[in-house]
Amino acid sequence: MNLSTTYHPQTDGQTERVNQILEQYLRCTISYQQEDWVDFIAMEEFSYNNSIHGWTKVSPFFANYGFHPCFNISSPAISVNLSAEMRARTFQDVHLNLSLELRVTGEQYKDHAHRRRLVAPPFAVDDMVWLLHRHIAITRPCAKLDYKKFGPFCIIERINPVAFRLALPPTFRIHNVFHVSLLELYHPSRILEQQPSPPPPVELSTREEYEAD
Repeated sequence: MNLSTTYHPQTDGQTERVNQILEQYLRCTISYQQEDWVDFIAMEEFSYNNSIHGWTKVSPFFANYGFHPCFNISSPAISVNLSAEMRARTFQDVHLNLSLELRVTGEQYKDHAHRRRLVAPPFAVDDMVWLLHRHIAITRPCAKLDYKKFGPFCIIERINPVAFRLALPPTFRIHNVFHVSLLELYHPSRILEQQPSPPPPVELSTREEYEAD
């Protein structure tokens, strides 16, 4: 398992990229009311599976079956049946080439991503950190006049070098594992008169809830 944190899906970037491509396909074909997207799903799927990808240098259809689909409606006059050994050998060659291309492209993507990536702060268990307001919707009407960060909260567990679990109050009914980009180290003031009082409890914007007996 290679789990990712909320709003930081680097561990599943391939799925996120596929979703963006399918959204582009549907955006160009569906009607204004967007109620006929089901009629185009099969065509979009075929178009995506038959297009050559930059990572693998082949189409998904070729990667799964070893050949490209035929667009001709008429059937060939002479049917040619390949042996099972030839088909298995073809698949082995295709998958070997795909694994090499994916490994090279993955290293290129990793190098490109690390150029803009900063070193993670040295957070540790029992450290007090601020939780940035980003991606957290609460009941206050104006986001510009709202708190920029919540807390401070205590780190209770280190999931990996860039993900930490926080001790959130009961009013925060959200997942308590966050990426380091959403955390800031808390520095308490050394002057007693400047110790701020804790803010009131935060009410998150959630749907109507029921208590089951």
